[in-house]
Amino acid sequence: MIFRRAISNLRVVALVTGPLLLASCAGPALHDPSHPPPDFALGMAVDASAPGGAGWYVLDPDGALHVGIGARHPDHALPPLTKQLTADEMAQVWKATCATGLYDAIWNLPQANEAETPAHGSNIFLAAGDARRAAILPESDERVAVLVRELRAIAWLTPEAQPPTP
Repeated sequence: MIFRRAISNLRVVALVTGPLLLASCAGPALHDPSHPPPDFALGMAVDASAPGGAGWYVLDPDGALHVGIGARHPDHALPPLTKQLTADEMAQVWKATCATGLYDAIWNLPQANEAETPAHGSNIFLAAGDARRAAILPESDERVAVLVRELRAIAWLTPEAQPPTP
């Protein structure tokens, strides 16, 4: 009788904790797509086959946007500071990251070395919701192209988004 009760109790524990354990293996819970979490950061090392060519983009949680055009230089920790983003511009990048599906997808991709620059494709680093992940995406991944266009526009690196003239 005691043995049966113990087995029954174990089943209850397994039914209750099993789904919780499985859920903890997934990526972090999606924050409100209209408001970036305070630790939102994005880094992208993009190869020459990407729209706009090779580039290196780093967005820090404090809104500092660093952009380097061309291949990532292995002797530099960061590309030069290009612009300090406003809260609205940070939200704009966060919305684009969520809208492209990259936020959801990156947690299911194999972990990559953050410092690696792939010969073909893009190394993407994302931090949000107390979690961080780096992954390599193929050169044809449209999500990367969307985010590159967004960052280049915010940094005034495209004809469509030049700084206003006085």
